[in-house]
Order: sequence, then structure tokens, then C-alpha cells
Amino acid sequence: MYTRSVNIILIPLIFIVLISGFPNCKTDYFRMIRISKRSWLIGEIAFLFLMSFAMMIVLLIGTILPILDIANFSNEWSGFMTGLRDGFPQVYLHNIRFTLDASVIIHFVPISAIVYSFLIMWLNLMIYGLLILLGTVTSKRITFLASTLSLAFIGGCSTFFGGGVKWLFPIAHTQLGMHCNSIFSKTNFPVFMSYIYLAAAVAVIIVLCGQIIKKTNFVGENQ
Repeated sequence: MYTRSVNIILIPLIFIVLISGFPNCKTDYFRMIRISKRSWLIGEIAFLFLMSFAMMIVLLIGTILPILDIANFSNEWSGFMTGLRDGFPQVYLHNIRFTLDASVIIHFVPISAIVYSFLIMWLNLMIYGLLILLGTVTSKRITFLASTLSLAFIGGCSTFFGGGVKWLFPIAHTQLGMHCNSIFSKTNFPVFMSYIYLAAAVAVIIVLCGQIIKKTNFVGENQ
């Protein structure tokens, strides 16, 4: 699912649509005053954390269930796929939409690929959700929502082109195969740096939300 550029665009867009009503400050306004802004913010971040995790679990289960009766669960790639790539490379490349990126098969094993894809897309969803939350606490919700949608779409489109600019977009990091060159075994972008880059982005947005909400005044608040 995470080796196709179309998929990595659709997944964040679906997630953004699912949480388009988040956070609902009109109903949380009174609670925000009573429990303190800090507690309210922690609750909203926890919701994002669980919502994005739940979506990733649903995608994982939805990917596995249809193939349970024909799948061979091991930490090795399918013999059919590797044989097709080695014996009939042109056929393999011609049907790339049905197969894995060759660089994924060469440089990674299934378990590490699954773990990486899961965690990186999870961090991506957290970034998009936190940007929407940041838009709410800065009273620029529509602007940040439009920017988040644009970030997902443009970032996904950037994976169709070469160059290093695409690594500026969080979504580009979800494609594990792009980190390595399948021909020369060259590293295009270190895998561990993707974790650091996205985790740092999540931390920065959370800190920004915390700092901004401290300066936001609510009528009737006494904390």
C-alpha cells in the first residue's frame, strides 16, 4: 500500500476528511474553561494519537484479511515476486503497480518494511492532525486545513519526480523504496533520518500549540 504514490496521497486525505470536525471547540468551550487549557490540549492530542493509530490498524487488518488463505507468513519476500523480478525484469517493471518496488525487495525484509511503513505513515497522520489543531488554537482553522490538504497532495505528487526537494514533504518519507537505489545500492535518504525528521515535526507542532494556547484568553476562564 505504501509503495504507490497514489495510495500515500489518498490515505492522509481520507484521514483529514475523517477528522474535519476536529476539534469541536463549540461544544468543548465550557469544558476547556473548567479543566484548564493545558488539560484540554493534552486530551485533543491523545484523541489524534488514538484516531490515527486506529486508522493504521484498520488499514493493516484490511490488507491482511483478504489474503489469509493464500499468504505465506515469513520474513522473506514472495518467491513468485523475486523470481519474476530476476527472470523477467521487463515484465516485472511493466506491471509495477501490482508488485513491490525492486529497491524494497533488495534492501529490506518484510517485517522491517511493515514496521517502517506503519510508523512513518502514523507520524504523517499525526502531523496533519496537529496542523489542524494548530489552526484552531491560532483561530486560522480554514487556512491551516487548506494548507494541510495542499501539503499532503503536493507532497504526494513530488514523489513522481526526482531531486531532493521531495524529502522536505513528510509524505515522501512513507515510500520506503525511495530511500535506496535498486541498481547501485546507493542510499538516497537514510531511513533513521526519516524517523527523526517526522518525529521532530510532531514535537515542534505540539510545542507551538502549547505555547500559543497559553496566550489565548477565554471569556470566564480563571486559570
